[in-house]
Amino acid sequence: MPINKNNFEKSVFINCPFDDKYLPILEAIAFTVLRCGGEPKLARLEADANEIRLNKIIRLMEESRLGIHDLSRTKLDRGTKTPRFNMPFELGLDMACRQWSKHPHHKSKRILILASSQFEYQKFLSDISGQDIHAHGDDPIEAIRGVRDFLNMNKPGKNKLPYPGPKTIGRDLAKFRAALPMMLKTIPMHKRDLTMVDYIALASEWIVVNC
Repeated sequence: MPINKNNFEKSVFINCPFDDKYLPILEAIAFTVLRCGGEPKLARLEADANEIRLNKIIRLMEESRLGIHDLSRTKLDRGTKTPRFNMPFELGLDMACRQWSKHPHHKSKRILILASSQFEYQKFLSDISGQDIHAHGDDPIEAIRGVRDFLNMNKPGKNKLPYPGPKTIGRDLAKFRAALPMMLKTIPMHKRDLTMVDYIALASEWIVVNC
């Protein structure tokens, strides 16, 4: 599969939950990627009934140099009494892409693993016990710190200047959230109808104008 090198360098695959409780963390992660000049890649940003979901996920991983995987929701569901294994499964696929892919770009892939607490993942995925894990404690600001530092250590190309610090990105996110209601009025759109596609488009526009 041909890969556009420029797009590959700045693309960041995000593998995370999509429930309402997690949404503030997801929005913080996506905003941080945008604020650091990256392009978030999520399966929910694309809609094509002709493409099988797993194939789409694999394609997005192959197109992304960086991957962010949050394992904080791999717990028993109160309703079904079963765990959610999508996130660990996708993490494994992304790690395998770097390990076994014959495409030269994939050897430069890097991965960030997030979790609520430092050692919770060992209960269900002990094979990655030697990996560095960033624990965000379900705090969006701490998630910003982990993602920003990861992106800063893996800047593309010859970009050597450090990215804005986590406190700056956190303040920018707060300013964007304050500006969002007025931005939605100009569309117009109700906040409850806001999708991640909309959120990323509006955040991108706000960052270009204000940062």
